[in-house]
Order: sequence, then C-alpha cells, then structure tokens
Amino acid sequence: MCKNIRKLLLVKQEPVNLKHQTWLSIIPYVELYAFYRIQKLRRYILNIISIFITIYLVAFGIRLGVALVDSLESAASAYVDMIKFTESMPAYVISLIGTALINIYLVRKWSKKWNKQFEDNTKQINSQENVEN
Repeated sequence: MCKNIRKLLLVKQEPVNLKHQTWLSIIPYVELYAFYRIQKLRRYILNIISIFITIYLVAFGIRLGVALVDSLESAASAYVDMIKFTESMPAYVISLIGTALINIYLVRKWSKKWNKQFEDNTKQINSQENVEN
C-alpha cells in the first residue's frame, strides 16, 4: 500500500511540455501541479509568499507614511482603508493578474531548466555511444 502511494507521489523524470506548463500555471491552484511536475513546488510557494508579503508591506508603508504626514488620525484611517482595499474586487483582480504573470515567468524558466537536464543526459549518452563505436 505504501509503495503504491509513493509511486503516485513521485515526479516522472521526463521532459515537460512548455505550452501545457504555461496553461497550468495560469489557473489558480492548478499552478501548484505545474510546479510539482518540475520539482519546484516548495521554492514556488516560498517565492509567492515572500512577494505578497513584500507588496503588502510596501503598499501599507506608503499609505501609512502619507497618512503620518497629515496626522495620526489619518494614519488609523489609512490602515482601515488598506484593509478595505485588500478585500475589494479590484485588488483581487490585480493580484490574480500579477500572480498569473509571475507564474508564467517562473514555470517557463524552471521548465526550460528541467527539460535541459534531459537534453544534456541524452547528449551525454549519445557521445558515449559514439566513442564506443
């Protein structure tokens, strides 16, 4: 039973199709599978989390800085406005588009690297066969 589960979870050691990977990376939550296929899921999750935290902190810092110039009361209202904005539909759409663009870039970059390791192995095997002949 355990061996069957392990076989299911193992990544196939074969090249991936860049077009399929790109399409998978656009669809929310399915992008996790695209990164799993090239063994970059952990790195992807860490990258996305750090990017969102950085964007949120920078945006909040800018809003808070502007509000502090005005007064302390406006600083509190800026915090409330920031929370309202992050829960709004435009923020959701912007984050979806931004995440999709980041996903496309990362999955294409890492998939090319993943495929290259198989090309290198094939070249190495072919060169060994030529030497033997």
